[in-house]
Amino acid sequence: MIDTTHYSYTPLSDQLMMASRITNKHTGTTLDLNLSHKVLYAKMAKRYDFFMQEGNKGIYYDNIAQLALSVGLKERMTINLINDLKSVGLVVATKVGRSNNWQVSALSPDSWLLEVEVKKGEYVDALHFNPFKIEVAEARKQKEPEHVPPTATVEKRIQAPSNKPAKESKQAAIAAKTDPQVKKTITPESQKAITNMQTSTAYINGYRESFENPDRKIPESMYDAVSWMLTKGLLNTSRNGKLLSLLE
Repeated sequence: MIDTTHYSYTPLSDQLMMASRITNKHTGTTLDLNLSHKVLYAKMAKRYDFFMQEGNKGIYYDNIAQLALSVGLKERMTINLINDLKSVGLVVATKVGRSNNWQVSALSPDSWLLEVEVKKGEYVDALHFNPFKIEVAEARKQKEPEHVPPTATVEKRIQAPSNKPAKESKQAAIAAKTDPQVKKTITPESQKAITNMQTSTAYINGYRESFENPDRKIPESMYDAVSWMLTKGLLNTSRNGKLLSLLE
C-alpha cells in the first residue's frame, strides 16, 4: 500500500502495477508489461510464497487451467502470458505429470529494473517514482536538465555562533569539516541531484534511501550531493558511518 505520509521509496507491489516494462539485470532481457502480465504474476507470486512457508510442502504446483480460472483468463491467453514471464526469467516451470512445478522470482531491485513510461519512448525508474507527488511534466524534464555551467557551486550555509559552550553537535561537526567561505566546484551529476532535490522532496527521500544504505557504494561523482545533504541535515550518519568520511 502507498504510504502518502512517510514516503521514502515506492513499494514493489506499486512499482509492478505502474511499470510499463521490466528488465532482468542479469540477462538484459526486457518485457513490455500489460495488466494481464501483472495480475498473473501477482497471483503466482502469492501462491509460491504460501507454499514456500515453513510447514507447507515447499513445492508449488498449479496447472494452466487452474491458473487461468484464478485470474479470469482463457487458457490460451494464460499460456501466452506465462511464456512471456518465462522469457524474461520471472517464472521457471518444470513439467510434472499434468501440472507444473513453478518457481517464481521475487522482484529484488538487485535483479530487476521496473520502469514507467512517462511519455512515448521515455522511461524513469519506478523505484523512486511517485505519481502522486511528482508531476509527470517534472519527470519528463529529467531527460533534458537545465544547463549547468562548469563553475556551478554549492553555497555553504554559515551558522550563527552559539554563546553556549555546550558540546559540539553532530551537525556542527559536519559543518566544521567544510569551509563556509569557499565555493566548491561540483560535478554535473551532483548538481543534477541537488537540483532535483530542491524541486521535490520525493527526490530527497530517494537519494536518502540510497546514500544511507551501507551496502551500496556511492560513486565519486555523487560525493558533492552527499556533502550538500549532510550540511542540510538530510542524512542520518548513524545508518551509514562512512558518510562523514566523504567530507574529510
